[in-house]
Amino acid sequence: MVTTIIIFILTLLLYLHVQQEFKYFTDMQIYETKYIGKTHLAKETATKLPMIIHLEDIPSIDLHVLKQKAMDDFQVRDVREIYKTNNSDPFPLNFSRTSILIETDKQSAFYSSHNSHLFASDSFTDITQKWDRLLKPFASFSQNDVLFGSKFTVTPFYYHNATSLFLFIPPRSKEVKIRMCPFSFRQKLQVVEDYTENEGWSPIPPKTIASTSGILDFFLYSGKVLFVPPYWFYSIEFFDSKTIVNKVKYTTPLNALANIKSVFMKYSQNHHDTVSLEEPIIHNVDISNVSKEEKSEIVLSMLKTI
Repeated sequence: MVTTIIIFILTLLLYLHVQQEFKYFTDMQIYETKYIGKTHLAKETATKLPMIIHLEDIPSIDLHVLKQKAMDDFQVRDVREIYKTNNSDPFPLNFSRTSILIETDKQSAFYSSHNSHLFASDSFTDITQKWDRLLKPFASFSQNDVLFGSKFTVTPFYYHNATSLFLFIPPRSKEVKIRMCPFSFRQKLQVVEDYTENEGWSPIPPKTIASTSGILDFFLYSGKVLFVPPYWFYSIEFFDSKTIVNKVKYTTPLNALANIKSVFMKYSQNHHDTVSLEEPIIHNVDISNVSKEEKSEIVLSMLKTI
């Protein structure tokens, strides 16, 4: 009898904690706080509200570091094709080609994101370990990323369901503009779920959503860290192609348990993924109905003419 009661209490407590992972709030303002330590940070982020943390000393990855250490291809996307086809499939390019494409893009169309594979090697370990010492919640695991885009490119709205997500830029970098809105916008944004990345994204251009509708618009400067709570949409506008947005996402075991459905959907989605029939159009050259390898070759040949 006692054992049954204990099991019931433990199960109830686990259920309540799991349900807490799905909570989100809609207070439409950005809070600011100074970084005091990880314990204080954990208390502040537990509010699940957008927050700017003053942290001048956080190390970061800039363009120079990427050029030196990034060995793998970058994932590049064309926002025009995302909104045209409702498909966010990227095409891979090495760092040199990605930089040329983004620096010469006059249509504010290209950006690179979802580059967590770059961190699989030890090239950035010295930096990511410092991030963890400053930001990492207890007993969590991390996923790191770098994002950059051509001048005035605006990324689609994304949301995540992890424990916490932080964005920051290197010193002396041009600021970026952030747009945010709560999860109550999900129907208006016509969210597409991406179980592979454990996130959702919107095929609706952020600039078509009026700021009077409850959108938060603000700038993120170097020396500041933006906390993006789970189930909040965020979009980034780049003002300089050389600005590298550093992104750190943490997931606790409890959060992973709460999102176990996404894990099963991830494997299902990976199993049924097919190649999109519509692909980006670069410099007015249609590269639809070709494989990713052929597409990359076409992009490379176009870049050689720039």
